[in-house]
Amino acid sequence: MGALIVDMGKNDDDDKSKYGILDGGHTYRAIIDNKDTLGDDNVQFVHLEIMTAIDDIDSMASARNSSVQVDDKAIAELANKFEFIKEAIKMSLLATISLINKMKIKISILSILLD
Repeated sequence: MGALIVDMGKNDDDDKSKYGILDGGHTYRAIIDNKDTLGDDNVQFVHLEIMTAIDDIDSMASARNSSVQVDDKAIAELANKFEFIKEAIKMSLLATISLINKMKIKISILSILLD
């Protein structure tokens, strides 16, 4: 496995304002606090993102640290948990449209959808 070395600057006040941990401070602290307690055979991994050419670090930090929890309904939608409901609605609309066609009634599609 290869090694990656990241130069974090000169550790002076100017460099400290440009380099550092944007978010993930808890992970960093856990690594620092426990790095000497693990044996060489214990290999661990951590997700790391290196961003460059960031002009507005305050906005970036604010955006990264003010996340909103994903709604349960959104997660369920991604997992296709609502397909049976969508299918039932589709079948109901098709039945309504079929009946209207058989009766030769002129009706706005909006009145069907909004009913």
